Amino acid sequence: MGMSTRFLARAAALALFLSVSGLALAQPSELIANARQALAGGDPERAYQLLSPRQEEFAGSPEYDFLLGISALDSGRPEEAVFALERVVAVEPDNSLARAELGRAYLRLGELDNSRRELEAVQADPDVPDEARETIERYLAAFDARMQETQTDWRGYVAIELGYDTNVNAGTDSRLVFVPGLQAFSDQPQDLGPTVAAQNSTFGRLAAGISVIHALTEQFALTGSLNGFQRLHEDGDDFETADVGGHLGFLYSMGPNNFTVAYQGDRFSVDGHSNRNANGGIIQWRRVLDAVSQLSVYGQFQRLTYRDQETRNANRWTGGLAYSRAFPDLRFSPVAFASFRFGDEQNFADSAPHIAHEFYAVTIGGQIKVSPETTVFASAEYEARNYDAPVPFFLSDRRDRRYSLQLGVQWTPWRLGSVIPRIALTRNDSNTAINDYDRAVVSVLVRRDFD
Repeated sequence: MGMSTRFLARAAALALFLSVSGLALAQPSELIANARQALAGGDPERAYQLLSPRQEEFAGSPEYDFLLGISALDSGRPEEAVFALERVVAVEPDNSLARAELGRAYLRLGELDNSRRELEAVQADPDVPDEARETIERYLAAFDARMQETQTDWRGYVAIELGYDTNVNAGTDSRLVFVPGLQAFSDQPQDLGPTVAAQNSTFGRLAAGISVIHALTEQFALTGSLNGFQRLHEDGDDFETADVGGHLGFLYSMGPNNFTVAYQGDRFSVDGHSNRNANGGIIQWRRVLDAVSQLSVYGQFQRLTYRDQETRNANRWTGGLAYSRAFPDLRFSPVAFASFRFGDEQNFADSAPHIAHEFYAVTIGGQIKVSPETTVFASAEYEARNYDAPVPFFLSDRRDRRYSLQLGVQWTPWRLGSVIPRIALTRNDSNTAINDYDRAVVSVLVRRDFD
């Protein structure tokens, strides 16, 4: 939000605070008094740090929620601001000051229709004094002018990760593997070479990305992104990986609904050589169900081409849905999510039917905020892959069942910077011995965001 718009928003809030007769706050406690003093002194971060840890006690009190909403908004936490201010409006629907701040929070989140709705509701309130109404009108005028101008919102990040990987090549426990199709010649396990057995290594990973939304109208926007990473190993150089990918498309917003149609492209490399290209598109619908939950449904198509393994070239179709919900009124402000995806990958080469497969996966996870700077997160996933034919010499159709678990802590000592230690565990249970493996990755990631 520009400086002039922010000034108008704050002017509106101050004018309403001084003049709206319908706002009746209770006698402030020491906590409320200290938070108001911090806001008046231009220190919303301090006000937020005072108020946020007390949500379990005071959430639902309009006075507390209003100050929490303003402090969250002015300290760069618009999502939390919406939660708090929505609670105020639910209890006091005629609270024009809360609606004005809620409109500003929606604007920060890019929910333009919701923002305009709240601001126009304030403007239409017959009890709003003329001085406050004029301020709101100037705010709406600035909003209209802002929408008529070229609007580009961008975000970026850079990250470095250091860690240890017990299985950089997703290899088996041993290079000696029983091959059923060869038992007529030998009943001994076959030595399939060093690349089949699991290789461990410390690693370093560099990553960066940028995403852009360019508003064309109030409803339509162009959206794009570009992301990449390079992973280097101390050992196992043959399995060092790199990736560059992105998307370009359109975003359409209609109230709580957002629709995205985009082209997606990706180039994956192994050991410095191009390994796989993926080109396709995605269609996604996301709906904000209420102030604390949302649902998304998507369909995706990818054409996969391999530079040196043409028999693996394939078309891949994926569909899925995801749901997330926040619980800001509970202790530690938990957030939970769940997703389900399914799909089909069919390769072009009739000579390699063992590559084609169907799959589905279920993921659940969540996070809790143990302090204003510290979030603990976890997720678990189960994925099943059923292949169309046996792997050569292994006689039975391949069936994989993969179990994954991730645990971590995100510490954010400054607003746009995080330190994230985490551990990821994977077990791939396959009826084909060369695809049966375990893997553990322990790492620490340092990330810097930009907006």
